[in-house]
Amino acid sequence: MAIDIAKYIKKDAVITDLRASTKIEAISELVDKVFSVASLRSGAINKDETLRQIFEREKLQSTGVGSSVAFPHARIQGWGEFVVVLGISRKGIDFDSIDKKPVYFICGSLKF
Repeated sequence: MAIDIAKYIKKDAVITDLRASTKIEAISELVDKVFSVASLRSGAINKDETLRQIFEREKLQSTGVGSSVAFPHARIQGWGEFVVVLGISRKGIDFDSIDKKPVYFICGSLKF
């Protein structure tokens, strides 16, 4: 099933100049953005737990897919919507990518 992610990216869910210099910082910055723009069920979602689940997913295999792109993601119980956030790094971030090159575009997604 193909997903048109463009329909899930809100203008205010784009970070055009990530401050992050590490993978952990980048994911944290993207999660902060998600929590500022998503319409979450009150009290149902915890930011620390969300980060933990994304980092657990990263331990399985890096989401740095090569060609300067990473797709960190997780399925979060109780989320209730599909949310996409896009971050752009001007300097590049080591994401343990399969091609061993830094990433410049990070497209994070969360869904229930």
